[in-house]
Amino acid sequence: MELPSNMVALFNHVLENRQFYEAFILIQPDTPFTRYFKATLYHFVNVGLAASIETGAEISVPSDVVINFMTGAFHETILWWMLNGYPYTPQEMTAMALRLSINGPYQF
Repeated sequence: MELPSNMVALFNHVLENRQFYEAFILIQPDTPFTRYFKATLYHFVNVGLAASIETGAEISVPSDVVINFMTGAFHETILWWMLNGYPYTPQEMTAMALRLSINGPYQF
């Protein structure tokens, strides 16, 4: 599966600027930057979902629920990644996030 370059870029950006993100997301979680970061994730998920739907994907719940759920999942996953010392590469994080977004946590 080809990884979306914008997702890899997101994880790369967080890793390359980890001191900034750690200061503004981990140490001070309720700041204008954190709200902006979540809004950026929301936009990212919204665009990705729209692209998936255009290619024929069907969703099982209303899109606003999907977008909010996935935004929270991405945000918490990035926090977990930072708090655990970046144990996976940006490419691995992208692949896992994409797999979870499409299939959930299950293997079929």
